[in-house]
Amino acid sequence: MAAQAADILPISSTVRGLGMGNAQFGIVEGADSLRYNPAGLARTKGMTWKIVGLGVGVGSDVVNNIDAAQDLGNSGSFAEALGEFYGDKIFANGSAETSLAFPYLAFAVYNQTYASVTLHNPVYPELPVRFLNDYVYAAGVGFPVLPFLHVGADFKRIKRSGVETTYRVSSLTDLDPEVIKSDFTKWGVGYAMDLGANLVIDAPAAQVILSGVWSNVGDTHFRSENDSEIPVDKSSMGVGLGVLMDFPLISVAPSLDVVDLNRDDIQLMRKINFGVEVGLPLLDLRAGFNQGYYSLGAGVDIGLFRFDAATYGVEMGEYPGQIEDRRYMVEMTLQLGIGSFFSSDGASGSSGESTSIWGGRRKQRR
Repeated sequence: MAAQAADILPISSTVRGLGMGNAQFGIVEGADSLRYNPAGLARTKGMTWKIVGLGVGVGSDVVNNIDAAQDLGNSGSFAEALGEFYGDKIFANGSAETSLAFPYLAFAVYNQTYASVTLHNPVYPELPVRFLNDYVYAAGVGFPVLPFLHVGADFKRIKRSGVETTYRVSSLTDLDPEVIKSDFTKWGVGYAMDLGANLVIDAPAAQVILSGVWSNVGDTHFRSENDSEIPVDKSSMGVGLGVLMDFPLISVAPSLDVVDLNRDDIQLMRKINFGVEVGLPLLDLRAGFNQGYYSLGAGVDIGLFRFDAATYGVEMGEYPGQIEDRRYMVEMTLQLGIGSFFSSDGASGSSGESTSIWGGRRKQRR
């Protein structure tokens, strides 16, 4: 079975990031730094406890195929039942997280499930499948080595189950759903490390951040007790540019990332992420581009609760603009924060978005 290479979006992406093209290297902070750039922890000023964050996402074709999906297990011919799905892109994911972030330090435990299936080529059917379920323990540090230079590292223990493969006509004809189920439940344990650095430049009315990130240093492999082949997380090197601008009652944060610079199997346009976030009292608005497709998002603070939503496109073909899968995701967070430990020109040597005792984010970023 050949591996599926079309869907390259990291499953650890946040709803905030997805709403702004997944461009986060320069502007991320707090526990989300463990997913994008650990150097962002050097900008974290207060303590934030994400008591629980729950997210769910679906693709645009899922709702239209609920009845057909229920028929798969009841059909006498699995391959015949799959005919209902030709040309459709079936996607769903879910996440649950708890995390604790301090200045320079963060911990997180989260579970992320990601399922993407496409059935195409009715003459010689192929079923590319990407199903991953990660249970992750993460810890990271980030600190200023100079007032203008921040570095960080995080470490993760990941228990992964799932499969990333393409079932072809020779196997689909007689394939039993139980065989697929057994593929999905294979699991292994791996250990990952990410490194990051931010060069912080203070300018009039703005702060410019140049970033370098190396994710999954040396590739992240998973060891299984029964020698199952678990999908590997490939090493990714990237650079970013973020700008933080504060005005009365509003902040603006554009961000540009170029990812996977060390991989020549991914076309350039699929490596470019761009986005912007506009922060208003109690409300954030986001927009961006990822893999050549637009993304939109919004976040609302209501006391201890925060609600985020995003829509974004993912390239399912071999080159940009070939096959878009439009996706939607929402997240509810129960969060408690304790102000800023330092003043805006305090010992942290940088700026950061702080949190109030009620969990809502304060728009002052610098």
